[in-house]
Amino acid sequence: MVSIITFDLSPLKAEQVIEEKASDLKAYGLAPPAVELFATIKDGKPTKLLIGDDTPAGGMAYAMVQGDPRVYTINSSLKANFNKSLADIRDKRLVPFDYYKVSKVELTGPKLNLTFVPTMENLLFRIQKTCAWIRPLRAISLTSSGWQPSIPVYQMLT
Repeated sequence: MVSIITFDLSPLKAEQVIEEKASDLKAYGLAPPAVELFATIKDGKPTKLLIGDDTPAGGMAYAMVQGDPRVYTINSSLKANFNKSLADIRDKRLVPFDYYKVSKVELTGPKLNLTFVPTMENLLFRIQKTCAWIRPLRAISLTSSGWQPSIPVYQMLT
């Protein structure tokens, strides 16, 4: 989650300048701001980003950099990404590992016994070993879903 925050921060661009010299920051929800983000760049220079209310039309939020009198709009999804609690950003993976370093996955249970090994490209896994009862099954359809490349998923007859 922290990498998402830093990834969103690095190319952060204003969509529009709303006011060159804002005098009433409360009108934009910037006094006090809904979100304050402090970032220190490698040169040691600190930057503070203030994010306020969502715009009336939606999809955007008001923002400004402390010390700069201009008020901008940014995509409101960035406001949501930066407005996190400690529980939101903690690592929730039960078994954290690098997908590309997996050498084998064994799946065993009362109805299933499979071993998967990565292909040469390490992007897909193939079945290496199956239990005896699964070998005669045939695929009844081939589907793909999600944003990943077309990965075959077989539905088994029961």
